[in-house]
Amino acid sequence: KIKIPEGFRLEFEMDKYEVSSDFGTYELNYDFNPETSELTYVRKLTIKEGEFSPDTYNRYRSFIRKIAKQDKSKIVLIGAT
Repeated sequence: KIKIPEGFRLEFEMDKYEVSSDFGTYELNYDFNPETSELTYVRKLTIKEGEFSPDTYNRYRSFIRKIAKQDKSKIVLIGAT
């Protein structure tokens, strides 16, 4: 949970993001409560155990890149008008 400073708000609402593959699952969810100015950020990553053939490497790499892209996302605050 992140307390947003008084007088600020999120520039835009962020949607829940989910990705699932043979290698695992990733969920990212934001919830902003304007009454309390509190942002709840929930990130869940589950990696499946196992051995995978070399020909699945590109799919694994794509899965990890999708996760990295979401992890690099930014929250933009603007002053309330």
